Amino acid sequence: MVNLECLETLCGERVDLIPFEEKFISEEYLGWLLDKEVNRFLDVANITQTLDSVTSYVRSFAGKEDRFLFAIVCKRTNLHIGNITLQGIDWLHKFAWEGILIGRKDYWNKGFATESRSLLLSFAFFTLGLHRVLSGAFTSNAGGINSNCKLGYKTEGILRQHRLLDRKYQDVIIQGLIKEEFSPVT
Repeated sequence: MVNLECLETLCGERVDLIPFEEKFISEEYLGWLLDKEVNRFLDVANITQTLDSVTSYVRSFAGKEDRFLFAIVCKRTNLHIGNITLQGIDWLHKFAWEGILIGRKDYWNKGFATESRSLLLSFAFFTLGLHRVLSGAFTSNAGGINSNCKLGYKTEGILRQHRLLDRKYQDVIIQGLIKEEFSPVT
């Protein structure tokens, strides 16, 4: 397991993943979570968020060995553009779930999510020693599914009517990536 006191920034070519600190909680961050276009495929779309609820969420990661939260910061602009998580770590079976939010729309479709996820996967496999990482996406989330495929994820199944989207139960596709299948994206 990783020493939580020594958790360092994960450095990429265009982004850094910085262990999340409360200084990243802002009205802008809250705005991402309240924006229907940004939060469309996230669980937070079903819950009204406040600065207090965001702070509680962030604090739920503090000192935990089964979850990590990083701020995604663009190196060129030094802007906080989103967050990425590795959660539900099962140390016995060596797997976890990952998730990402790019909140700043001007950073969408420019490879920032792919680079961020590749950095997180490298951390999961080579620093934490995990064997596999899972990702779930609504079957209607073509962008999320395609992003997973670009990173080498394989479809493992569909959970029928698994989560609420637009107040209706929708199917969720589960995709997994095994350490040996992973090639960092640059």
